[in-house]
Amino acid sequence: MNVTKQEILQWGEMLIRTKGYHAFSYADIAKPLKIKNAAVHYHFPSKADLGSTIIANVSADFNEFKDRTKSLDPATQLQQFIGIYDKSLALHRVCIVGALSPIVDTLPLSMQKALQAFAEELLQWLTAVLTAGKTQQLFQLKDEPSNVAHGIIALLMASLLLNNIVPHNAYSIIIKSVYQFVHSQSN
Repeated sequence: MNVTKQEILQWGEMLIRTKGYHAFSYADIAKPLKIKNAAVHYHFPSKADLGSTIIANVSADFNEFKDRTKSLDPATQLQQFIGIYDKSLALHRVCIVGALSPIVDTLPLSMQKALQAFAEELLQWLTAVLTAGKTQQLFQLKDEPSNVAHGIIALLMASLLLNNIVPHNAYSIIIKSVYQFVHSQSN
């Protein structure tokens, strides 16, 4: 991939996850990269093209994560999944789903579909991990794995959002709740 295209994608993702999709323009990407707006338009003719590609890249990264962790036990998979959110916190970013879901109805249709597909992929994977952990008696779930998966994703998204508003350990407090949610015997 062209270095400039990759840099545009990185800046675009960072802006979505820090400022929000509607809060930046191509000029906000072009200026720090010292390129013209036309260069951004060359690679991504519309902002919808940029947004859809960013979601596709995040999904591809998640697929790499799934491949990398599939041989691990469910408790370790959950810990490493939470590690993704730890990295977002360190970078002062919210997750892509948390950044875009509140405005999903205002997004171009291509982005809506990509975001919905990615969120469903997250939920299916986490449900499978929780189901395996319950079967292996690593997790003591008080509800169906799919319901717990929804709760965990909501807590993780909210933890990053809330930490931007109430930065005094909101993330840490919520992460402890995530582990209590599954009553992991391995922790």
